[in-house]
Amino acid sequence: MIGAHSLSIHGQTLSLLPQRALYWHEEKTLIVADVHIGKSQTFQRAGIAVPGQVLQEDLNRLTQLVSSASADRLLILGDFVHHRSGLTKRVCEEVEQWCENLNAEIMVIVGNHDRPNRRFLSSLPLVLQEHGWDCGPFGFYHDEADKPSKSDQFLFFGHTHPVIFKNGLRLPVFAFYRTHCIMPAFSIFTGGSPLERRGLVQAFIPLEDEAVAVLTSLPPDN
Repeated sequence: MIGAHSLSIHGQTLSLLPQRALYWHEEKTLIVADVHIGKSQTFQRAGIAVPGQVLQEDLNRLTQLVSSASADRLLILGDFVHHRSGLTKRVCEEVEQWCENLNAEIMVIVGNHDRPNRRFLSSLPLVLQEHGWDCGPFGFYHDEADKPSKSDQFLFFGHTHPVIFKNGLRLPVFAFYRTHCIMPAFSIFTGGSPLERRGLVQAFIPLEDEAVAVLTSLPPDN
């Protein structure tokens, strides 16, 4: 995989991808978090000028990643959709067609933005996981608040969209801690929360369509 950074955790091979995704080789599973479908439409309906092609670009990126990785499964760690106001007829039709055409199983862990939109999500050809998903040595959840009280698994979360600020840029990161990883938001149209530094073991910066950079030192807090 071009530009990927490979890791071994609990005997499993994981590739961090420049496109803000993670590939689990043994399970042939592509993992992303926080796609926020319909967010640009929500903003537009509120009278805020934002690019209209965000949805198609994000779906195209997912399709290309699934294809290039030959993934059997796409796992989304919550917030697949953003808000019901952005789920216009055109958006719903595009998403339904995309799901039907994707050559992989789609599994969505229900996030806080997904919960009010269960009816729409339940109509799509995908698998909904209400409380996370455990598979072998890993557990996958949307929010750290959803994790089990005790677990020997290494855990993966979305929700917070971790970023750092460097040279005037806001950069998404994969944030690794001793027991878990917080994934960057996948969508190109998302904000972010400052990286939680306490307990941080390593952070990686996905440089879209280029490489994954190892963060050797943290910039000052903003």
